[in-house]
Amino acid sequence: MKRVLLSIGFFMVLAVAAALPPFSFQRVSSLPSTSGYGRYPVRDIALMYMGASWHPKWTADQAEVYLAHELDGKKQWLFDGLLMLEYCNSATHQFIPMQDDRIPANREEWQQWIDQLFTPGQGLCGIDQAITNLKQEIGDPGFRHKVSIALFYPYTKDGKTTWGKLNGKTMNFKKEADQLAVCQWMLEELIAKWEQAGFKNLDLHSFYWMYEKATDDPLPQAMSKVIKAKGYDFIWCPWYKADGYNEWKQFGFNIAYLQPNYFFHPTIAKSRLTEACQLASQYGMGLEVEVDNRILPTNADYKQYKDRFKAYLDVYKAQGVLSACPLMWYMGDKLLLQWAENPGKVNDANFDLLARTIIDRRKNSALNSRLGIE
Repeated sequence: MKRVLLSIGFFMVLAVAAALPPFSFQRVSSLPSTSGYGRYPVRDIALMYMGASWHPKWTADQAEVYLAHELDGKKQWLFDGLLMLEYCNSATHQFIPMQDDRIPANREEWQQWIDQLFTPGQGLCGIDQAITNLKQEIGDPGFRHKVSIALFYPYTKDGKTTWGKLNGKTMNFKKEADQLAVCQWMLEELIAKWEQAGFKNLDLHSFYWMYEKATDDPLPQAMSKVIKAKGYDFIWCPWYKADGYNEWKQFGFNIAYLQPNYFFHPTIAKSRLTEACQLASQYGMGLEVEVDNRILPTNADYKQYKDRFKAYLDVYKAQGVLSACPLMWYMGDKLLLQWAENPGKVNDANFDLLARTIIDRRKNSALNSRLGIE
């Protein structure tokens, strides 16, 4: 694993889905290569998992750690993009096809996750408050934080749909129309709650397709039309050379970020990072930086993973990624919180390295110009 219109209301979802023209996946014989890394007006997106009991609730205090960091004696702003996502809500239920021993989450669990995002004092509310607090402490960042929210994938287990009912009708995910209806329902729920929340510091910018497989699947294309019609972007981050990764435009995404998947596997050579850069440049994609708690000094092999993390930044600098390419940052469940809660020479140095990279990118006027960031 890595990863604005008013709501039309629940009673309209199935009617809208039925009214849409038939949809089907369309593949062209070949996809022209694009020259250079992707361009997207968000420099650095932090992946922020929330929902499962082992993930942060993102109170204001927790969120501040991801929003700003003290470097060179001065607290400075970090990520300009935040991706709210989750792959499971327990050890047994999941929101996307991921582990065979888990079963699909049902409607109640989908709704619970949506509600958690907008619960006062946590989630997006906690993040918004954290930005307000930091503005008072260190001043305005000069930008509004752009938020992306994950959309889950409706699927069956052993040929059975256990999601539940929508507008009185039991959903059957063998039917594409039912899958689309549920995705639209989730989208409408999120937009409606966002509009009601009235955040002071956050802009809802895009929706993120959680499922990292898109080939021969009509759902991404269908949802792309719905999402873009509402004025939002649609983004994706497939694993390394996932089937269809280089056809991301056909699926309707505004941008796709390629996962190198180098950090996690000691048997994979460093050349994987260079290859990932070359593929991203060839197909006009962004890239992901990957690191997790294996880099903590409590792990016996932490030095190996420290080197692997640093390799991303070294190779990305050499390949022009840091000065030209939009990035996603996968940081495990809560790595920055673990660094902040366990200060010491190793953790402080790693946190500073990550922070300096992001801060330098924010100050890079050529990068901002290329990505269309004012």
